[in-house]
Amino acid sequence: MVSLVISDEKLAGFCSAIMDAGMRNVIFSLLDGPLSRDNVAESMEISGGEASALLNNLLSLGLVRKIDTSNQAIELYALDFSIEKLGSHHDPQMINMLSNDLSKDIYKFLESHSDEIAVSIDASGSSLGRTVEQILMSVFSRVLKDYQDEIKEEDKRISESVGKGKGIE
Repeated sequence: MVSLVISDEKLAGFCSAIMDAGMRNVIFSLLDGPLSRDNVAESMEISGGEASALLNNLLSLGLVRKIDTSNQAIELYALDFSIEKLGSHHDPQMINMLSNDLSKDIYKFLESHSDEIAVSIDASGSSLGRTVEQILMSVFSRVLKDYQDEIKEEDKRISESVGKGKGIE
């Protein structure tokens, strides 16, 4: 399972982009961080013009953002949403520990708010599992929004580095 945190407005654009091989490959290329158009073209073995067209399509869908750099010759692009990397390099033991710790707190929260959750289930007609899933996705979306702000600060530092001619590190 892959986790995707994306606003409702971007979901249709994401579905369309992920079905297009070129745009999908650009999205996967940008998972590790910002890249220039030339880096995208090189990694995908396509021309700069083709890379520009794909990046412009993703920009128009709101899935990629352009990072301002003081170096006018280099434009950097980054994903504007969060997606779990397939084959992530994170330590599975760390993931399990965090998952277990969070689960304990989540269960306590759900138990203490069972009446409100029951009302939500009755109002929507959905199952307990689906309701809890939606609550958790909304919560993690909000948490990841805070981390996305941190990522944008990192993008700013990278753009300043590129602007000074140091390249992407």
